[in-house]
Amino acid sequence: MKARRRITAWSAVLLVPALIWPALPLGSALAEDTDISPVPVMTEWTAAMIGALEITHTPPPPAMRVGAIVQASVFDAVDGITRRYDPFHVHTAAPRNALPAAAAAGAAHEALSALFPSQAASFDTLLAATLARLADDEEQDSEAIRRGVTWGATVADTILAWRAGDGFTAVPPPYQPTDTPGRWQPTPPLFGPPAFRQFASMTPFAINSPSQFLPPAPPPLASARYAQDFAEVKTLGSATSSLRSPFDGQTALLWQSHAPVAIWDRVADTLINTRHLRLTDAARLLAQTNSPWPTR
Repeated sequence: MKARRRITAWSAVLLVPALIWPALPLGSALAEDTDISPVPVMTEWTAAMIGALEITHTPPPPAMRVGAIVQASVFDAVDGITRRYDPFHVHTAAPRNALPAAAAAGAAHEALSALFPSQAASFDTLLAATLARLADDEEQDSEAIRRGVTWGATVADTILAWRAGDGFTAVPPPYQPTDTPGRWQPTPPLFGPPAFRQFASMTPFAINSPSQFLPPAPPPLASARYAQDFAEVKTLGSATSSLRSPFDGQTALLWQSHAPVAIWDRVADTLINTRHLRLTDAARLLAQTNSPWPTR
């Protein structure tokens, strides 16, 4: 669904006439003056994304794709207005006098509504609350809010369209297990097929190809190194291991507790709060946490 259609659900919060607030100057003054503290606009939308992933029980690989789409959309929407860094994907010029905080909310809302359509109503409610809070600030102009949220939705639509053909929905040919040593075999208790094989050929977000940074091949099956590594995994990974330290056990449980995107985005939110990052820097931190790329 296009941005223009999605914004109708919350447009009522912007019906206050623009004449209530004085007109803002043209140029970059709005972006400079409103690159505000991101709390709570960044953290509340990150929490909404994590909540959507948990409701749908999204496994880690697709969850990381969601995180990259959402946070890249938010960054390009905000930075498209403030122009502090190079864009991730969207190079289109933002409308003048658009509010960056509203753009962040508009981008997150648009991306999440497209990725989790069954939860669109909750995203509409959150967006209405975000925009109402921005409108309550007498220093904010209603037209700037409208422009920001519409621009954010447009940026998200652009990134969603770019990733629509990335190979995520491709269906690989059936996997044929063999008895060859070293080849993956179905494992108990379900003995199901391998999952997410399409990620091996999916278009990456920030590197040239999936094979650009492949690790070296594993040691030969008959080598001493392979036997040593196998024994180490078997010994430390056992449910009754007496050699695994409590810290190692807690670490293993941590990485099984949530998808990595949820763990690391919460870390980023903590840094945003404790370091008092401004909006553009907060958006950049979350975008690079989910899809690192060199920005200047």
